[in-house]
Amino acid sequence: MSCNKVQVTKVCHKFEKHACVESIPVFQLTGNSAYFFVSKLATDVDGAPRAYHPKDRRPPDNNTKALDWLANISSDDLHGIQGDDAHGPEPGFFVSGTALTNPAFPENDTRHHVDAETIPYVVLVSSFPRLPNPALNTRKGDCAIVIDLKTGARSAAIFGDVGAAVGEGSLKLALNLGLDPTKSKRPPKVTGFDRVDFLHIVFPNTLVPPPWFPDEISTKAEAAFEKWGGMEQARACFPKIPA
Repeated sequence: MSCNKVQVTKVCHKFEKHACVESIPVFQLTGNSAYFFVSKLATDVDGAPRAYHPKDRRPPDNNTKALDWLANISSDDLHGIQGDDAHGPEPGFFVSGTALTNPAFPENDTRHHVDAETIPYVVLVSSFPRLPNPALNTRKGDCAIVIDLKTGARSAAIFGDVGAAVGEGSLKLALNLGLDPTKSKRPPKVTGFDRVDFLHIVFPNTLVPPPWFPDEISTKAEAAFEKWGGMEQARACFPKIPA
């Protein structure tokens, strides 16, 4: 099998000090609508009920079982404290928001957002891949496959959150790939993986509606992946994937 790929655009890969400092190419196979790129894998915990706590504002605070520090999330993405003015299973923790939402629940309910601890999701720029024709862009909730080119491990995912750059995924996505972001200097605080070894394949028009059951995500993403060519096609484009 050959790899007849064409570069269709570039997207931001590193965003620092209010500016994009590094972009990476995004490809398609000839005759296929899926987009793919290789990036790092930062860890996103947004949407998880125990993602953020008022007592853990910034490093080295580690007073609770929060997964990240408040310094790493905008106040606009916090929607009250569970058990106080918000609903959720972790009293005292903030409700943190994701770009993909479930309208069946209010914004101050953890069920309104995609739980990073239980749902594998990727973070993309808002109109990925920002082509002139919006009909060619993916939508929040579309499926993806992420492959660790170093180990060959792969996981299904959905487009669950929006950021200034690509190369980020949920805690559950990292765990599915056999990685453990909580093995940090201050566990359970998470850390990311800076090696540019993670192949993201994103499939337009594969929307998974809320409440985003993992089995449905896996079934739909794997079907799209096999239609794309599966691991045989991935190895044709990236021969270093382990057998």
